[in-house]
Amino acid sequence: FCRDIAIWYDEFLVPGEDFNDSIRSALQKSTLFALAVTPNLVNEKNYVMDVEYPMAQKEKKKILPVELQDTNRLLLKWHFKSLPKCVGKQDKQGLSATLADIFRDIALRETDSSPEHLLFIGLAYLNGIDVEVDPARGVQLITRSAEGGLPQAMEKLVQLYRRGNGVPLDQDKAIAWQQTLVARRRQDFAETGKNGEALLQDMQQLAELYLEVEDIPCAAEVCRDAHRQLTQIAARLDPDAVRAYTLWLHSRQARCLEAQGKLAEAERELQAYLALASRWVKDQPTWEAMRALAISYDRLGQFRRTKGDLAGALEMFREGKRLTRLADEQLHSTDTMSCRLIMGIQCGRLLTEQKNLTGAMKEYDEVLPLAERLEDSGTPEGLGQLATCYLDLSQLYAKQRLMTEAADYGHKALPLLQKCADQEPSMQNLRKLGAGFNTVGDTLIFLKSSPGHADPEIRDTYQKALEIFEKLTRRYESSLLWLDMAFTQDRLSRYYGLRDESEAEIRLLSQAIASAQKAADLCGDIEAKRALSGYWARMGQVYAERAYLDDRYTDNEKEAYRKSFALNEEIYRQTKSVDDLVSLASDHQVQSGWAQAEADYERALAHKKESIRICEQAIAADPSVAFYREALAIYRQNLADMLQHWKAKPDALPQLTKALTLAEELWENDPSLPNRLHAAEANGELGEYYAGQDNWEKARPYYQRYLELWETADSRQPEKERLHQAADACSRYIAAARRCKQYAAAKPCALHFCQLREQIFQLEPGNLAACSLAAYAYRLLAGICLAEKTFDEAETYANQYIEKVKNIPALFPQISRYEGCSLPEYAANQIWLLVQDLRDQAEIFRDAQDREAAESAYELAIDCAEVFVQENPGNLHRRDQLARMHYDMACLAPDGYYSYYLEQALALWEELARVDPENPAYAQNAGVVRQILN
Repeated sequence: FCRDIAIWYDEFLVPGEDFNDSIRSALQKSTLFALAVTPNLVNEKNYVMDVEYPMAQKEKKKILPVELQDTNRLLLKWHFKSLPKCVGKQDKQGLSATLADIFRDIALRETDSSPEHLLFIGLAYLNGIDVEVDPARGVQLITRSAEGGLPQAMEKLVQLYRRGNGVPLDQDKAIAWQQTLVARRRQDFAETGKNGEALLQDMQQLAELYLEVEDIPCAAEVCRDAHRQLTQIAARLDPDAVRAYTLWLHSRQARCLEAQGKLAEAERELQAYLALASRWVKDQPTWEAMRALAISYDRLGQFRRTKGDLAGALEMFREGKRLTRLADEQLHSTDTMSCRLIMGIQCGRLLTEQKNLTGAMKEYDEVLPLAERLEDSGTPEGLGQLATCYLDLSQLYAKQRLMTEAADYGHKALPLLQKCADQEPSMQNLRKLGAGFNTVGDTLIFLKSSPGHADPEIRDTYQKALEIFEKLTRRYESSLLWLDMAFTQDRLSRYYGLRDESEAEIRLLSQAIASAQKAADLCGDIEAKRALSGYWARMGQVYAERAYLDDRYTDNEKEAYRKSFALNEEIYRQTKSVDDLVSLASDHQVQSGWAQAEADYERALAHKKESIRICEQAIAADPSVAFYREALAIYRQNLADMLQHWKAKPDALPQLTKALTLAEELWENDPSLPNRLHAAEANGELGEYYAGQDNWEKARPYYQRYLELWETADSRQPEKERLHQAADACSRYIAAARRCKQYAAAKPCALHFCQLREQIFQLEPGNLAACSLAAYAYRLLAGICLAEKTFDEAETYANQYIEKVKNIPALFPQISRYEGCSLPEYAANQIWLLVQDLRDQAEIFRDAQDREAAESAYELAIDCAEVFVQENPGNLHRRDQLARMHYDMACLAPDGYYSYYLEQALALWEELARVDPENPAYAQNAGVVRQILN
C-alpha cells in the first residue's frame, strides 16, 4: 500500500524554501504520516518531535508509527502524545491490515471527482478494498486521474503497464505515460523553478524504461537531458544526492555507449563510476557507499566479459564479492546478502565460461544457501534470485555431464520462475521463464534422446519458451528478446536434427539466423554478432553432414562458414579480445578440414599450425582461462591425427605428448568430469599411437592411465553411466592389446569387462541391448583365451556365451523382433558369430603352421556350430558350413581322425541333398567325399 499512497518524505523537500512552509504544504497534500520509530526519535530533542509530529496532529492526518528498531515505549509515549500503537517492521500482516484500514477511510471519505479521489477509488478497485476487484474499472479511474494532471496517477499507470499488474504488459504505454509525467514536471519546473529534482527522478525512470526495451537512442537522449538537468539544479542539491545522480548517469551512459559499439567511451564512463564510488567509500565507508562500489565492480566485470577479457572480468567480480561478503558479515541485512549473492553468481558464471567447472561449483555451493535464505524472506527478489541459482546450477551440472542433477535443478527453477511471472508478468520475468524452459529442454535432450529419436516432451518444452518470446517480440523491438528468440529456434532445430528431420532442422536454424540478424541490426551489439556467427557456424556443420552424403551441399556448407568467419574477424577487429581471437583459431580448424578433403595437405597443415599459434598466444596473454588450454590440446591432437594419416607419424608424437601434458594439467587444476575424460582421451591417443607401431611396452602405461581415469569414481555421476564408460574404456584397451597380440594383458581387462557388463544388465534387466552386451563379453573372453591357446578356458567361456544367448527369447517374451529378426533368429545369429570368431582364429593358426592349435580351434568351432544346427535344423546354409568345417578339419586332423571328419561332412551333405535336391552342390560335395573315403 505504501506505493499507492502519497507518503511524504523529508529528503524530498527542496532546499532553499522555507522549511516549515514546505512541511506544512506537504502535509496538507498528504493523507498519511508514516513515522519511522527508532531510538534516535526519543534519545534527544529533534525536528520530528518538535515540529513534524505536532503539525501532523494539527492537520488531523492519519499517523502510522512503524518500529524499525527496539525503542523505549515509555519515552515514546512521553514525547509523542496520542501516538497510535506501533506496528513492528516484521509484522507484515499487521502492517498490511493497518494500511488497508487507513486507505479505506481515506478513499471512502472523499466524495468529489478530484484527480486524487479518482486515484484512490481506482486503487480500491485494483486491490479489492471494500469493493469487488475490478482491474478494468480501476485502471479507467486511474487513467482519468492521470489525465487530470495528477503525477501520482501517472506514476501508478507506468507501474501497472511496466509490470503487467492488473493490465496486459505494455511497455509502450508505460513509456508514453512516463513521457507525459516528464513533460508535466518539465512544465512545472519551467514555470516555477521548483521540483527540479522530481523532474530529474522522472527522467531517470524514463531512461530505464527505454533501456528495458533496448531503445538505446532514446535512452541516450534522455540521459543527456538528465545530465543537463542535474547540472542546472546541482547547487540546490545535497552533495550526496549529486553523487548518487552522477553515479547513475555514468552507469547508464556506459550501457548506451556499449550497446552502440562505442566501447572505449563506455569504459571511460565505467572507470569514472569506479573512481567516484571508490572516493565515496574512502570518505564515508557506509553500506550505501560500498554498495555503489560493488555495483561498479559488477558493471565493469560485465563490460570486460563482453569485450572478451575473461580474466579482467573475473578480477572485478571477485573484488565485488570480497566487498559484499565483508559488508554482509558485518550487517547481516537482506540487501547485503542480495548483493553478495549477485557477485557470487557472477563469479560462478565467469568460471563456468572459462571452463573452470570445479571452481564454479565452489561458488554456487557458497551462494545457494544465501539464495535459499533470501527466498525465505518472502520478497519477489529472493524468489527470482533462487530461481536464477537453480537455473545456473542446472547448466553447470549439464556441462559436467551430470544430467540427472541438471534436470533436477531445472525442474526446481521452473515453478519459481512461473510464480514470479504470474505475480508480475514483466518483460524481465517472462524472459527468465522462457530461459527456464530452454534450460529444462537442454537437459531433456541428453536424457530423452538418442540418434534418430527425440522425445516429443523436448519439443513441447522448447515450444513453451518460443511462445513466450514470440509474444514479447511482437510487442517490443528489443535486441535481447530477438536473441532469446534465436536461441530457442536453434534449440528446436537441434531437436529436429536428432530426429533426422533435416528440412525442419534447417528451416528453424534459418529462423534463428534471421532473429539474430534482427538483434544485430537493432543495436550492433557485440553479443548479437557473436550469436549470429555461432548460428552461421552451426548451419555450416549441418550442411557438412549433408555434404558427406551429397556433394551438392558442399557450397552451402562453405558459404555458411564463411559468413561466420567474416563476423568473427569483424568482432575481433572491434574488441581485440583474447576470447574473440580464439574464435579465429576455430575457423582455421574448419578451413584445414576443407584443405584435407581436397588432399591439399600443405594448406591444411598451415591452417592447423595457425590455430595452434593463436591458442598459444591466447594462453600467454591470459593463462588463467582453462578453455584456451583445452582448445590448444584438442588442436594438437587434430594435427597429430592428420600427420599420422599423412604418413608423417614421427611428427605426430610431439603433438600428442604436448596435448597430453595440457590435458593432465587441466585435470589436475580442475578435477571435473569433462577434464577427467579429456585427460583419459589424451592418454588413449598416445596409447593408440604406440599400439599402431606394435610397441606395447610404450603403449601399455598410457592405456593403463586411460583406464584409471575412466574408472575414477565420481559420487555425483550415475552408476549406470559410470559403468558404461568404464566398459567402453575396457573395450578399447582390450582391442589394442589384441592388436599387439598381448593376450595375457588383454585377459584381466576382459574379465573386468565381463563384470561391468553383468552389473549394467543387473541395473537394466529389461534392456535387451544390455543383455546382449553382457553375453558378448564372454564371447570376447573366449576369443582371447583361444588366441593365447588356453583351450579349456576358451571352451568354458564359449559355452557360457552360448547359454546366455540361448536364454534371450525366454528373458524377453514381450519383444517380438530385434535388429530386423525374431528373437530366436537373433539368438541363433549371435551363436554363429562365435562360430565365425573361432573359425577365423583356427585359420590364423593354420596360416602360422601351428597345426595343433588350429585343430583345437576348429574342434571348438565345430562344437559350437553343432549347437547352432541343433537349435536351428532348418537353416540349410549353416549346415552346409558345418559340413565344410568338418572337411577342413579332416585336412588338419591326425591320420586316426581323418576319416571321422570326412564321414561327418559326408553325412551332412547327403542329408542336405535329400532335403534340397534342387541344389546340386550338396550332391557334388557328397560325391567328392565318397571318392576320397573309397
